[in-house]
Amino acid sequence: MFWALATPAIAAFAWMVSRQSRAWRQPRLVTIPGDAREAVAFVDDVIVCRDGGVVRVFAARCTHLGCRITRASDGLLVCPCHGSKFRPDGSVAAGPASRPLDVLPHQTDPRTGALTVHVS
Repeated sequence: MFWALATPAIAAFAWMVSRQSRAWRQPRLVTIPGDAREAVAFVDDVIVCRDGGVVRVFAARCTHLGCRITRASDGLLVCPCHGSKFRPDGSVAAGPASRPLDVLPHQTDPRTGALTVHVS
């Protein structure tokens, strides 16, 4: 009796998770204005790190379990879920994450300095 009731619930849950996963992965463009000059900026699931003339753009998802990274502390990007820390170059400073942040392709508008980021 239990399995007869649980099976549809499990199937519905699996469908919702897969749908949410597909929605998150829809390719889209994010534009970051050229006047945003902070060393670290968090915009629409994107992290922009600027160091002098070098601009690095990363997905704001921790490579451990996919939690959204939304803050920096002591010069490191910090995952709020399990405490992974990443350097501004995307490399892992402290686990449990073992992979660097995912780099996102981007273009800079030479006229305005705005970044267009391809988020997938």
